[in-house]
Order: sequence, then C-alpha cells, then structure tokens
Amino acid sequence: AGSGQLSVDLSGLTTVNIGTSTSEVTVGDNLTVVGDLTVQGATTTLSTTNTEVKDQFILLNSGSNSGDGGIIVQNGSTKSGSAFFWDDSNDRWGFTTGSAASAFATSQVPSAYASAVVTDDTVIEYRKNGNIRIDGSGNIYIYVE
Repeated sequence: AGSGQLSVDLSGLTTVNIGTSTSEVTVGDNLTVVGDLTVQGATTTLSTTNTEVKDQFILLNSGSNSGDGGIIVQNGSTKSGSAFFWDDSNDRWGFTTGSAASAFATSQVPSAYASAVVTDDTVIEYRKNGNIRIDGSGNIYIYVE
C-alpha cells in the first residue's frame, strides 16, 4: 500500500467484523462493494442527488404477499406527499395527493384510481369503475359497478 493507505488481505476469512454491534463506521470517500450488499435495519436512507437503478423491475412489499405498496413523492411536510400505489384491497392502482401519504405508512386510502384499458372482457379484475374496454369492432365501453 502507498503512503496513507491500508491494505489488508482478508481472502482466507469467511467473516470480518469491524467494531462492535453498536459501533458506527463512516467512510469519508467513495466505497465500492464487489458482490452482494445486505443492509439490515428498520430504515435505509439514501442522501443522493440522483439515484440510478439498472434493474428493469423493482419488487416492493417482498416481505409479504398482501398489502398496499407504491411510491411517495414528498411535496408537503417532511416524509409525506403524493403517492402512486397498489391498493391491495381493491386490486388496482390508486393515487393520493398532498400530505395524506406518510413515508412510514403501511397502507393508503386512494383519492383516485388509474384506469386500465383492456381488449379482453374475460379478466374479472379489470371490470372496475372507470376502466375502459375496447372490443374488436372499435366500440368503447366504460365500466360502471
């Protein structure tokens, strides 16, 4: 290692502990992790200007097979704003605006729903108020429950 650098070969170890379970570790410059990164805790905070995600799909609510989940954009008070989310109890995408959506909430109450446009009337989940069906002849139907 050069001047002011520490080089440690950890290749023969399976586990490396830095500090104690209550210690904090701060890296004052760039950090590159080669391999998987697992973060355990109640909250993960990213303080970045822009976040780049290479994945084409992001799995939300992976700890459960039910419940609401979505994206909240802060536009009101701290940790609240407007949301686009899956309303699990109604089986459709919903919206809420203003400060009703808390970043720490486990469910949301929609003030509006996204409309789905379908060409096949056999999927019951799409027969919801406001959804649109277009048949093979170009006729347009709006569902009303």
